[in-house]
Amino acid sequence: MTHVSSPSNSPVSESSDQTAHLLAILARHPGGLSTKELHRAFPCGRRPTTSPWQPALERLRRRGWITRGPDRRLSLSSHVRLVSGTIAFNRAGNAFVEDPRLDTSIFIPGTATGAALEGDRVLVRLDKAAAKNGRSGKRLPGGKVLAVLERARTRLTGILRHVDGTTVLVPTDRRLRHHPRVLSATPSAIGLRVEAELVENNASNATAPDARIVRILGPETDARTDTELVLAEYALPAAFPADVLEAAEGLRLPESHRKNRLDLRDQFVLTIDPTTSRDFDDALALRRLDASTWELWVHIADVTHFVTPDSVLDREARERGNSTYLADRVVPMLPERLSNDLCSLKPKADRLAFSARLRLNDDGDLLDSEFVETIIRSKRRLTYAQAQAALEGSPRQARERSGMDAHTVDTVRRLGRLAERLRRKRTGEGALVWDVDETTVSLGADGRIAACETDTDHLAHQLVEECMLVANEAACRTLAEAGLEQLHRSHATPETGRLNETAACLAAGGIEPGSLTPKGALAHMLREVSTREDGFAWTAILLRALPKASYTVHEQGHFGLAKEYYAHFTSPIRRYADVITHRLLKACLRQDGSQPRDIDLPQLAAHCSQREIRSQRAERHLLDIKWLRRLEEDVRAEGGKRTFEGRIVGVYPKGRQVYLPDYRAMGWLDGRGDRQTPGTGEAVHVVVTRIDLTRGDLDVALS
Repeated sequence: MTHVSSPSNSPVSESSDQTAHLLAILARHPGGLSTKELHRAFPCGRRPTTSPWQPALERLRRRGWITRGPDRRLSLSSHVRLVSGTIAFNRAGNAFVEDPRLDTSIFIPGTATGAALEGDRVLVRLDKAAAKNGRSGKRLPGGKVLAVLERARTRLTGILRHVDGTTVLVPTDRRLRHHPRVLSATPSAIGLRVEAELVENNASNATAPDARIVRILGPETDARTDTELVLAEYALPAAFPADVLEAAEGLRLPESHRKNRLDLRDQFVLTIDPTTSRDFDDALALRRLDASTWELWVHIADVTHFVTPDSVLDREARERGNSTYLADRVVPMLPERLSNDLCSLKPKADRLAFSARLRLNDDGDLLDSEFVETIIRSKRRLTYAQAQAALEGSPRQARERSGMDAHTVDTVRRLGRLAERLRRKRTGEGALVWDVDETTVSLGADGRIAACETDTDHLAHQLVEECMLVANEAACRTLAEAGLEQLHRSHATPETGRLNETAACLAAGGIEPGSLTPKGALAHMLREVSTREDGFAWTAILLRALPKASYTVHEQGHFGLAKEYYAHFTSPIRRYADVITHRLLKACLRQDGSQPRDIDLPQLAAHCSQREIRSQRAERHLLDIKWLRRLEEDVRAEGGKRTFEGRIVGVYPKGRQVYLPDYRAMGWLDGRGDRQTPGTGEAVHVVVTRIDLTRGDLDVALS
């Protein structure tokens, strides 16, 4: 639904939804429009009715905002410069608007954002007086929000607070600067987390919409409400619709489906996954072809055999985009009947696979590849810990530690040697590799952190990772050589300006990085700093220089992996982009040059990228809350006087970001007016001054 609201003292403030859209349309057509063209240009479902149409035009004409030329075409007056775009706020409450037609952002002071919220599409009047210098030193045009053309969201989550005699919703999203007034709230609701629906407030002085409670999630003090908050905040589905579950339960694996597949059930196939995994979507097999050539089979669950285009299962998977892995549960892309049963490559069970046969030499060069529909039967289900044990020490020691037979240990060790060559080849080509200890958090029945384990199975993880990377690369190259459009997994080269800023940060902290722009320089510096005692801080700083990876239709290559061709193929149980890659590869197998019809790849690329960002934010947000709860407990246990070790990882005009490694927490150190505030990379001792468990905020001060 589209919502329009406007700040006071604007020609739009006393007008309707239609007037705001009218101005936005004229702003996009500097050559003017006839009345009929203007009417047709309105978004579907927003066509103006006759009654307010002419009065709105006349009102804007009298105020000098629009003119009618000799040809009777309507256009904005020359002194009125309007743009429309998406608004984004910073920590200080100021905002920036992106208009696709401009090569620059528009700066909006916090006093001129009106009723806009993060992500809204807004109508902005350019104002030279509000101009601001950007990070690159380029002068940004300034502006003022005239109207909200479309809300990014109609529901918010947050916590109810009492402010100046009014109950307001403090939103969970820290980027939302306004606190909507809550309608019909009772005093007993103060301090509760809720999900609320936005209600537009058309008062001329309104700076935010109102809100109406639709669901109470529970008190902030109850850690068990954290997950419910995150599910609601990021609109993650808690369950599958009944028709989707019914479709999944009705699936079977008839014998007839196996006839036209390459039968590899006698091949020695194994899976390597975390101990708690139930969805095994990839399996490996390896053999020597000759003294210098390997044949690697990467078997992937054949999801597209069961999930057909535009079926109820396909539509639900496409909408979800990917699985989301929260601290206490998984929000899966596919129902359990598929993800944990029919598609899971379980040991000792016949399973359909879509397999990559890859021929490689001892240097890790891919000689050729082939994609085949197969039927396999996994012989071994290994955990990462078992694989790690097989990779360490002598073969005899490996057998004793892992408890596995000689053939299994030998297969894992050969896979490890091949993976080592593949990794060495990538790093030699400039791939970004660094040593980071991954941690796994377990929650107790009370919703609080019960245990935190550090993952030490690095070699086993690298083994699987390298095999998946080479299969993904081969899939992308196969489609490119066939001339088919596809969903590339793209990672652009970092901007020179960002790299130079990062180099300056490192130099200020006593590290001499030199230039980070030559090929391989950033990769070299990452490896260097990750081995330091304070490597976590410097690694975070270096990674901030990188753009985010995303899905694109037009090939851009993958900077971080140092690959020219790269797509996602190996995880169709949990990523919809991989499902599309499978369908396109199967089109190649038909050898008729066809491509699956009715696939809007640009739209899918944007959708899958957005869904991935949503999942990443939800996963990180929940962990932030859980770690802050542990920090809060420790602060309370010592009467708020305990000091904590941290390190500066971000320097900004109004403060510093401080990372507390023992709590995986990022805090804010206000540094306004303090010239003695530590710089990037410096160790500090801080005390906690504020914790916001709902928003995931932490403020600290130097001890």
